[in-house]
Amino acid sequence: MIKFYDVIILGAGVAGVKTATLIKELNKQLTVKIITKDPFLYTKMALHHIIKSSSPIDLFKLFIETNKMGIDLSLNSTVTGLDFEKRIVKVKSKDVYQKYSYDKLVLALGSKPIIPEIRGIGKTGVLTFNEYTDVLNLSRYVKPGVKAFIVGAGLVGLLLTEALRSRGLNITLVDVLPGIGLTIVEDEISKYLVNLLMNKGIKIFINAEIEEICGDRKAKKKVGKVIVNGGEYRADLVLFTTGVKPNVDLIHKTNIEFGTKEAIKTNKKMQTSIPDVYAVGDCATSIDYLTGKETYRPLGTLAVSMAEVAGKNIAGIDTEYEGFIPMQYFEVFNTSIIKIGLNTMEAKELELNPSKKLIKYKVPGIGSHPVSLVVHLKNRKEELIGWQVVSPWLASYKSAIFIKAIKERLGLNEFLELEKNIEIIEA
Repeated sequence: MIKFYDVIILGAGVAGVKTATLIKELNKQLTVKIITKDPFLYTKMALHHIIKSSSPIDLFKLFIETNKMGIDLSLNSTVTGLDFEKRIVKVKSKDVYQKYSYDKLVLALGSKPIIPEIRGIGKTGVLTFNEYTDVLNLSRYVKPGVKAFIVGAGLVGLLLTEALRSRGLNITLVDVLPGIGLTIVEDEISKYLVNLLMNKGIKIFINAEIEEICGDRKAKKKVGKVIVNGGEYRADLVLFTTGVKPNVDLIHKTNIEFGTKEAIKTNKKMQTSIPDVYAVGDCATSIDYLTGKETYRPLGTLAVSMAEVAGKNIAGIDTEYEGFIPMQYFEVFNTSIIKIGLNTMEAKELELNPSKKLIKYKVPGIGSHPVSLVVHLKNRKEELIGWQVVSPWLASYKSAIFIKAIKERLGLNEFLELEKNIEIIEA
């Protein structure tokens, strides 16, 4: 017997769960089912905290009362087949095969790590860090004195660096770019982060790549050393945090349309090219607010926004969005980093002509932050398109005014007229 649901959601990350809960809040009559391979609900942004605190995983589970909300949750379940035309989902759960039909389907398939093709990549002790099973694998190596190489100094790499260093591991951070965090922030903030991490005893290789992972002398299949830019270094563990790509293996052979970076193409309602099929989160494209162009941004904040749009449409509230403004906030060694809008790298990828200026503004009772800057267009208005700050105190102070300025497309002089306590310190 094939059981029918009004809505089936494949994936229980932040995008899938948010879509489900919003649908039930707005339209309690709809029957909703979530299918996930995971053993429980969790958020990826909590994973590094598990390593850092060495706390039981139970403290980081999302205890959403799906039963009370009327959401049918299938854990430890693998989707084995998908038929868009017949609207059938085939699922394997505990060696039991089942079929479900739907009126609306939401693809919240998430992302998977990008792993470079280098010699020795298959050795024991080479790991990624993208989901709960990665935490279990990594936990076996978390002991004081272990020599770990983290490849990729983006958001996940920086968070994992702090988590492992706080547990006593010897960390070397490797990045192919000429600084750390440069996929998020500008060079001025990157230099601040380099000094911060080095003061915590972390070695940093920039403009560098791991060329080969070599085995231990006694156990050839186990990591023993790495070769970085021609130099040999002892290693017990190699972690790749070199970005993610859409997890679309399930639907790659279907006739669904793909967009940039091979993510599922969506419109302003988060609908795909298949009727009554939506896509949200790290598997889907979105639209950039400033340019109106299609982008791929695997960010938790955007996943929530995408879920809100899809959830409202599925619940019967016709909704379109104008585009999303990317926002990132994280902490490393008690220092906050905020990035709102575009950085110069992202702006150039969207064929904009950006520039940047260092700024300072007074935080009541404290003074100005160590580094803060705005990104703007090289046009007559010098239209604001981004803001970044790094600080050990009150980094979020004034963040709302920058979001508002970007949304309203204010020029730099207009902005300074409104905010008298902010000044340019570098032209």
